[in-house]
Amino acid sequence: MREILLFLVAVMAFKIVLVFDMGAAAYGAKAAELSAGTTIEQWAGWAMQLDPVSHFIVDQVRFAGW
Repeated sequence: MREILLFLVAVMAFKIVLVFDMGAAAYGAKAAELSAGTTIEQWAGWAMQLDPVSHFIVDQVRFAGW
């Protein structure tokens, strides 16, 4: 159970770093592009969607002035 939780935290951290690096619009476009690809790319596109928790964290960090 611990490994699964750590994996999910790592995926969310990766998504947050990508949003900051690419920008929200480019990140959304890339996730949509993945969703239109092969089966594995569709899975990746689904996993990389900006979920409410990731979106909240991005907003908090961006507007907190970090």
